[in-house]
Amino acid sequence: MEIENKKPRTRRVKTDSKQNPYLIPVSIIIAGLFMSAGLYFSGGGPSAGTANVNTDPQPGSEPAQEVQGDVREVTEADHIRGDISAPVKIIEYVDLECPFCQRFHDTLSTVTEEYGDQVAWIYRHGSSVHQKTVAEGAATECAAELGGNDAFWAYVDRMFEISPVNDGFDLEELPDVAQYVGLNRSNFEACIESGKYEEYVRNDFLDQQAAGGRGTPHTVVVAPNGKMFPIQGAQPYNVVKQTIDLALEETE
Repeated sequence: MEIENKKPRTRRVKTDSKQNPYLIPVSIIIAGLFMSAGLYFSGGGPSAGTANVNTDPQPGSEPAQEVQGDVREVTEADHIRGDISAPVKIIEYVDLECPFCQRFHDTLSTVTEEYGDQVAWIYRHGSSVHQKTVAEGAATECAAELGGNDAFWAYVDRMFEISPVNDGFDLEELPDVAQYVGLNRSNFEACIESGKYEEYVRNDFLDQQAAGGRGTPHTVVVAPNGKMFPIQGAQPYNVVKQTIDLALEETE
């Protein structure tokens, strides 16, 4: 014998929407508020749900406390603006196509002039998203080979003066820059065509990563006692100054 399953009858309640026309909209608003609050307090607020990418740091940021990573020791083989025996060394990893590097170059130029023989500025090649970084880095090394340290820095200065950055520089104009800073054009072109400095530039990229840098500019300020303080991105002058002053206090 089969038992018939009868569906229970449900009582329909007739509602008159004309009685309270604001009931449904108000309910939706209240529900939305509860959902927003739940997301916020469960960690789903703006900082947790999205990555706030700001490569243009805000003024007034505090300098970081100490570098987490390994930084290659500064030697005479480095490109140094200033005296290698200066108590504080500013090691910068740079991409010539990076717009923030272009701006930060002016900041470090001002800082090194102000601090004089208290600081030395060391230039190393930094890795970023740009396609022309290696070629342009190799060009600066050719400038150093043909004209020494002064020619290297003159080449870098000129590149930042004229480059539209963001891969906007025409690589065919690299010899023009060499000629502008007083180098032999044909010798420079031969150096570029050899490609002999491309691996050197890429090795600097590895050093940058070992030093904790994941973008450019990435800077490490080395105190007299060897303690190292990072500067992430194109920080404003006051942050760089704070970091250098902090490093100068580290004498023991």
